[in-house]
Amino acid sequence: MNPFAVEWSLEAEDALALNWLHEPNRSALTLAAELADRHLATDPYRYGELIAEGLWAIDLPPLRLYYEIDAANRRVEVTGVRRLI
Repeated sequence: MNPFAVEWSLEAEDALALNWLHEPNRSALTLAAELADRHLATDPYRYGELIAEGLWAIDLPPLRLYYEIDAANRRVEVTGVRRLI
């Protein structure tokens, strides 16, 4: 099966960077973002959960990422990032 292309919106990239600046364990945050890319490229349906029509989320501590899936074009767009409490 062909992998999905994973793209990050500017807002999601900015949120990730802001979280990274304030994260005491930056390596955990970096690892979570890298793991998210791998999971979403492999199977965004399997690793995430549908939380609203067209909006999915994946929790990879210390992050929660929000994303949308374009199945026809095998594309995933990460649209938001927040730190899990």
